[in-house]
Amino acid sequence: MPVAGRDRLTLAEHPAVEDLVVLGRALLLPDDDLTLATALKTPLIDLDDDDLLHLAPGRKGSLRAAMQEAATGEPRYAAAEAKLVHWTREAGRCGPFRFFADLLGPGGGRNLALARLGAEAGDALDAFLNAALDHERRYGPSLAGFLQHIAGSAADVKRDLSASAGEVRVMTVHGSKGLEAKIVILADLGVEPGARRLPKILAVPTPSGDHLPLWPPASAEDVGATVAAKAAVVAQMVEEHHRLLYVAMTRAEDRLIVCGAQAKGEAPPGSWYAMIEQGLMLSEAGLIQLGEGDETVLRFMVSAPSSVEEPALPESEPAPSAMPPWLARRVVREAEPLPPLKPSSALTAADAEERPGDGPFLAEAAAAGRLAHLLLQVLPGVPESRRLTAAEALAQARGGALRPDRRASMVADALQLLAAPALAGLFAADALAEVPVAGSIRMPDGELRAVSGRIDRLAVTPDSVVVADFKTTARPPQKVDAVPLTTIAQLAAYAALMREIYPGRAVRALAIYTASLTCFELDAGRLDAALAALAGAAGTGSAEGALKP
Repeated sequence: MPVAGRDRLTLAEHPAVEDLVVLGRALLLPDDDLTLATALKTPLIDLDDDDLLHLAPGRKGSLRAAMQEAATGEPRYAAAEAKLVHWTREAGRCGPFRFFADLLGPGGGRNLALARLGAEAGDALDAFLNAALDHERRYGPSLAGFLQHIAGSAADVKRDLSASAGEVRVMTVHGSKGLEAKIVILADLGVEPGARRLPKILAVPTPSGDHLPLWPPASAEDVGATVAAKAAVVAQMVEEHHRLLYVAMTRAEDRLIVCGAQAKGEAPPGSWYAMIEQGLMLSEAGLIQLGEGDETVLRFMVSAPSSVEEPALPESEPAPSAMPPWLARRVVREAEPLPPLKPSSALTAADAEERPGDGPFLAEAAAAGRLAHLLLQVLPGVPESRRLTAAEALAQARGGALRPDRRASMVADALQLLAAPALAGLFAADALAEVPVAGSIRMPDGELRAVSGRIDRLAVTPDSVVVADFKTTARPPQKVDAVPLTTIAQLAAYAALMREIYPGRAVRALAIYTASLTCFELDAGRLDAALAALAGAAGTGSAEGALKP
């Protein structure tokens, strides 16, 4: 039975990420035999236990030396050694993001991981590349430092399973909000929360009306105030416990299966299982017991099952019918649905060509982009009278890599951009930043395509929607005609999605370049042309490559 995987992954614990980490360590420490042996068994090299038993026992030196010796007579070992030599050279020449992006993209590592671990590995690999890029920007290109960081990271990856079809989806109740399925299995008893699940710090009210943070004392040391504070927290947890049960039960379209394991053989009072059982028992239809012993099942039915009548046997065998012509015709293979359009992602950025002219100025442009992004994200929530002081403080604290005159210029440009009347709605207090969006859009050729991404800035009013995307480049365009087609296509997809979500409202699409804090508004003609090009590229599976001017 196909399984879509879990809706949440711990990045450092996913097998695809563990394979990349152990490979990186094997390249840094080639004489660590245990690490190298683990790396050899990953999908990237694909040796097995029989190969290790051939190489490791009885070797005179290191495992790497034994494989180099065996490579002279075995092509598979020679190919593995060639990969290790090439990867060692690339790891010393490139930063961790570029190294792993080349390994997973042009090197074919992503396809190898997906073939062994399934589609779930794709989300983990994307998050791994994002983490590599972020670490490189923050701390510089260090493979050893990044591997140490990712191995100790407790970051979770939230996967979008809404598009999974015909697969088992394993998720928390929180993650299932907004989703439905024909059959839902509630596999947890859902024990009612109590005093054992109290938070580490309690907010205890004082006679003056303030709240005092306290560690929850033991029951024997409770006083009236702490008893009341504990009771209030437990009441809130129980309310949330009941709300989540409602969410879980309403995910099922046709059938809800409630189960769970309990050491004493019966569900504790207040648990989800006990509440569902008690509630259905008290209903007019009640619960019907089917089966005996360990196979006992309680079933809720609003109508009695219909009896199955045995078909009457014919008196004589019917004459065989002629075989229909369509039975001998070859079935035409149906086209598989295209993957969701992701207007921007770390993997796409890794595979795309470098922007011309950015090379020697890329580091400064990236630092300026981060500062501009921060200013445009934080300053709209600051009162206008205090924006200059707040902007200068942010620039001083987060723009240390830039020259003082460049920081001052960026502060002035950011304030001017925020004060522009045409952008008042975009930078209003109720506008949204870093908005994740997902949905479906109708392409110019009539095909329905899924879209998922993250909008840098979004403003929604009763009659209009403004979408803005921040772009970091050392050489921003001077006029709207020079805006890259890939940027226009990205905003075209977002704009089309906003028209589906907010029908009847005018949609504006803005490209804001952080290096100069210039803003270009893209007209409907450019957006429609880019969306048409995006539809034409769908058949190739790579809109990014097809949209290069």
